[in-house]
Amino acid sequence: DAVQLAQVNKYTAVISHPTLLDEVVVEAVAYVTDRPVLMIHKMVSPNSIQPGEEVLYTIDVTNVGQEALGLVVSDTIPAKTTYVAGSANAGGQLVGDELRWEFGVLAPGEKRTFTFRVIVDGYGLIVNDDYAIRSVAGDLAHGSPVVVRVESEGVFLPLIANE
Repeated sequence: DAVQLAQVNKYTAVISHPTLLDEVVVEAVAYVTDRPVLMIHKMVSPNSIQPGEEVLYTIDVTNVGQEALGLVVSDTIPAKTTYVAGSANAGGQLVGDELRWEFGVLAPGEKRTFTFRVIVDGYGLIVNDDYAIRSVAGDLAHGSPVVVRVESEGVFLPLIANE
């Protein structure tokens, strides 16, 4: 990972004052590197849903290293869902079963947000774990799995009465 190529410096400050009920601890992390350090994180809303409803995915990408060039964010549409046509922001394009956002530069400290919607087609758990950001120089970051629980409305059996 790109983070392994960076020197990581962690700093902690403790703030105390008679007007504070408790001490305040603040931590900061500094990456010293001559390469980009890319990070990617995804959120889903809502995280519990019924079939036929829409889910909104939000992907945040951040560069905490040096300038990154020629970037592609990719995300495979999860099983049991259908992409809502035209819902990807920032020029995202559906290529097969993968959404792709391409852009030229992610400056040091810059963060960008990408969103899209899907309609849920089935029951159970929907796991979205195949998403990443890549630079033309080979810098890469993968995201952690995001799970949506699709609730069933219950099972209804017919009532038969004998007379």
